Amino acid sequence: GLSDDPLKQTAENVNALGGAKSGFLAIIGAIPTALGMLVVWPLSNKIGKGRLILFGALLAVVGGILGIIAGNNYALAIVAFIIKALGGAPAMYISLALLADVSDHQEAKHKIRCDGLSMSIYGAIMVSMTGIANAIISGVLSATGYDATAGDGGIAAALSMTSKSVQTSMTWIFFGGEAICFAAIALMFIFMNVEKHRS
Repeated sequence: GLSDDPLKQTAENVNALGGAKSGFLAIIGAIPTALGMLVVWPLSNKIGKGRLILFGALLAVVGGILGIIAGNNYALAIVAFIIKALGGAPAMYISLALLADVSDHQEAKHKIRCDGLSMSIYGAIMVSMTGIANAIISGVLSATGYDATAGDGGIAAALSMTSKSVQTSMTWIFFGGEAICFAAIALMFIFMNVEKHRS
């Protein structure tokens, strides 16, 4: 049950509501990602892997910008998250297939394959990014006043999540960070033309 202390009760309500919203958002985000898996391959066969990743990245940027604009509008944030998830599906499902095309082209042109180097870099990124991302999130939260170590049963930590600066920073981490990354992907994929060289 909830505590009799009104402040602690508020903190418990904040934690419960935040957990429920996060869980619902994760479920909603998984649906377009799964649906994207069904349409990515047929679309990539029609327009090409590189162009589909480019268009998907641009769509994800639109979703990210909409998410930043959404602010405290939870319904609009869900719509933004769905758009972002749909836009990210091509990069999620066909980027490694495109990397194989790049390796094939490299071998045809220079008589060497770079699969080992490519996958070593890919593996290093996959392993290191969890720690780097956690450090970024912790650093931003700490800089905006969130204190998870408060010794009052989590009341200060939970209530600090309701502060405007913490909410704004989390919006930028959740939507803005990915929008910037997808914008960089879109910029790189403007110049991706390896599929023109396939026989």
